[in-house]
Amino acid sequence: MRAEPLASELPFRGQARTQISPTANPQPQIGSRNTLAPAGVAVPKRANSKESQTVSATAYRIAATVVFWAMLTAVAAGSASAVHEVQSLTQAKVSLTEGIHLAEQHANGHAISASYEVPNGRPSYYLIEVLRGDGLKLTRYELSPNTGRVQPAGDQHLNQLPGRLKPAAVGNAPTSLAGAVQRAEERAGGKATGATIDPGGDRVNYIIDIARLDGSTQRVEVNGADGRVAGTD
Repeated sequence: MRAEPLASELPFRGQARTQISPTANPQPQIGSRNTLAPAGVAVPKRANSKESQTVSATAYRIAATVVFWAMLTAVAAGSASAVHEVQSLTQAKVSLTEGIHLAEQHANGHAISASYEVPNGRPSYYLIEVLRGDGLKLTRYELSPNTGRVQPAGDQHLNQLPGRLKPAAVGNAPTSLAGAVQRAEERAGGKATGATIDPGGDRVNYIIDIARLDGSTQRVEVNGADGRVAGTD
């Protein structure tokens, strides 16, 4: 005769089995106040908004200080460079104005730009651009400030001049590039390190960069029609 099953072997009746929900026993979140850390390990505290603002302000002040000193260093380097250029130009046997005249005579044309170049590893020189022939051929010359030696540095054929300028306007301007450099130096009290025709207009005007012994620089505009200083900054 078969034995009756034990009560522990009988299925539940009239009662559903309990389902365990995944969220019934949530795991503590990292950084939560309820996190159970291992013994001896400290749980880092979350920074409050006031602390975050303090850190941000400090970082901003540090960044502003770095930018300020970088700008100050750049200004100092620029001033030192300007002083060196003025000293070299003062001691040069051939001035920028004289160099422009020599290049124009060599090319039988009219200069539209001139600059004092100080390259690394080689002597300084004047770089002068002269319009030749019909005004659409541009020749570059390198000229020694110490000897006045003129050396061609390349030709370029132009379809037109920058802006709305006509070649005839350059040749017929009452004030030449050399004359504009001389007037700018007299007005600003320094040495010209660069000069060019203003490419933005239909009349001949010149933009001259001046450097002084005190390290300051100035840009001077000269009117090509009458030689007057039209503006400075």
